[in-house]
Amino acid sequence: MTDADKTQIIKLKANGYGYRKIAAELELSENTVKSFLKRNSDACLVCGTAVIGRKYCSDKCRMTWWRKHPHRTSGMIEYKCEMCEKTFFAYPSKARRYCSKACYGKSCRKENRNDK
Repeated sequence: MTDADKTQIIKLKANGYGYRKIAAELELSENTVKSFLKRNSDACLVCGTAVIGRKYCSDKCRMTWWRKHPHRTSGMIEYKCEMCEKTFFAYPSKARRYCSKACYGKSCRKENRNDK
């Protein structure tokens, strides 16, 4: 397998291709593609840049991937933050009240001042 094949495998996988489709496209064994991707999972899912311990190299790549895969967010619902009143999307939860840790922190400090 050449370096060009490796780069192409990563890009095709990022575009949603499965092992079988990638193998057919590059005329490689399905097991070769599968083992390569398992061994080299430290690459950005969008551009293939090397990353350590993450799926994406930047916020831009992360947002690009999610825009290309909207079906993955179908379980999310719209909430309104109790602190800043901004609307945001998140997975269903009875305890969800804030859009971020910053808003949660502000609410805790505000409640503590009112208790004293």
